[in-house]
Amino acid sequence: MSAPRETTECWNCGQSESFEINGYQFGDRLLEGVMFTVTFKDGQVVVTCPGWGTDAYIKHLNIESWCSDIQERMNKRPNYHDDCLYCPHCKEWMA
Repeated sequence: MSAPRETTECWNCGQSESFEINGYQFGDRLLEGVMFTVTFKDGQVVVTCPGWGTDAYIKHLNIESWCSDIQERMNKRPNYHDDCLYCPHCKEWMA
């Protein structure tokens, strides 16, 4: 397993503040299209869902539990996120 990283950069534009990841990879059709925000803090991945509480569909899901699960999976495999992050700055997938 690779060591955790402090941050990562978009391969297209170089921004490193935050990225998005589609929940489909973690919850299949249940989370398809639900975008989670990924940030890096103290060498760990932190996952949140900014639409929680306002989106009619996701407000009925246990989104805090999903955020925790996604965060745990991504922290166990630090390079996992390389192929699945979306940069909201340049609107490009990091693949």
